[in-house]
Amino acid sequence: VFQPSNFEALRTELEKTIVVHLDKLGSMAEKVQQEAEKELIEAQARMDALNEKLLKEQKQKAEEEAKRQMQTEIAEKMKSDAADTVGGVESKIDLASEASGALEEAIKEGSHEKVLKAAHAAEEVLQVAQTVVTEASKALSSI
Repeated sequence: VFQPSNFEALRTELEKTIVVHLDKLGSMAEKVQQEAEKELIEAQARMDALNEKLLKEQKQKAEEEAKRQMQTEIAEKMKSDAADTVGGVESKIDLASEASGALEEAIKEGSHEKVLKAAHAAEEVLQVAQTVVTEASKALSSI
């Protein structure tokens, strides 16, 4: 059976067989040699075409794999960036919650000065948190 991997072995076997039986062919010897040579040339052409096709398929498969790998890396980067963004938002929300708790404590204590100080601190933290949330929303919506 013809396979690219055993082409040379088949060629050698055919050539040996022709040499061994050449004298038995008589006047047909030249025609048989020509026909064998013609078939070998055609087989070589088919083998070359098959090898070229296989190389093209391997190249295409490698390119597709590289593209898939790049897409996976981009997706992982986007996932990581999104997680970082969400983590930043969560930490700012936690700070705002703590500031709100401090304001509630100041209100319970009834100290006007502490309430104003806590309210001012809570307002600053809430502004920062709002800015971070807005930026995160823009960043995540662009993904």
